[in-house]
Amino acid sequence: MIDPGSIGVTRWLIVVTMLIGVGGLISQLQATVDQLFDRLSDTARRDPLTGLLNRRGFEERLDAELARARRGNRSVALVLADLDHFKTVNDRLGHPAGDAVLIRVAEVLDRVGRRGDTVARMGGEEFVFIVPDADSSQGYELAERVRTAVEEAFAEQPVKLTVSCGAVSFPVDGITADSLMAAADQALYAAKRSGRNRTEQATRVADVAPLAAV
Repeated sequence: MIDPGSIGVTRWLIVVTMLIGVGGLISQLQATVDQLFDRLSDTARRDPLTGLLNRRGFEERLDAELARARRGNRSVALVLADLDHFKTVNDRLGHPAGDAVLIRVAEVLDRVGRRGDTVARMGGEEFVFIVPDADSSQGYELAERVRTAVEEAFAEQPVKLTVSCGAVSFPVDGITADSLMAAADQALYAAKRSGRNRTEQATRVADVAPLAAV
């Protein structure tokens, strides 16, 4: 004769085992979904061509760095860099060559910055550095390293590319992300007006009208 009590215990053990298995499966699915979400979220903030942060990723990082700087009474430098005469590459060599140039520039810039610096592609041939705990002079020094590195990287290429830079810093040249970017834009245009392949700082810039073509 079968003991009813033992049958109940067996059924209970089966149910518990199934629940544990289902719980483990749900946990694995949740972890997979979380990983997928993280990858998708990172993809939305990355430039698909160069792998650098895109404009959205840059804006989020800049907001975070400025908030950190305000809390700690620190400075943040911003370096805006734009390739000179990049249109020549596309016109002479084609858009695939232009894409290859942008990838190469991204690789060069990624090696120039310090650990903790952020480099992003804003779109087209424009790139930007966020340099935490750096003042205007340190931003200028980074911009000059960027300019020299790009010039050297393309010195033996069919099109000898250079880059113009605008260097500014928080809070001296702007206290918001928008005002800081406006100052960087102004400094960059001054560099273009002054002959390209150079760096200008916001404190040295008079009112400069935007160029029709850079």
